[in-house]
Amino acid sequence: GGTALRLALPSAPAQIDLVGRQAGSRVIFVMHTDNLARDHATLLARGVVFEEGPRNEAYGSVAVFLDCCGNRWDLIQPAP
Repeated sequence: GGTALRLALPSAPAQIDLVGRQAGSRVIFVMHTDNLARDHATLLARGVVFEEGPRNEAYGSVAVFLDCCGNRWDLIQPAP
């Protein structure tokens, strides 16, 4: 009934070289929100690095941020 994300530390040199680049330069994860402005401000205040600030798209509003390993995430507020 829910979603889980398992995070694991790399255990071999080949894995270490790929940390943060599992999807090349593309976004690999998506996080939905009901209030992009609020969550963007909260994440910024906590030191999260955003590659792209909030922008409007046909599907909703989105901002792209990096996690601690360099993976790109979309923070999306779906269009009503």
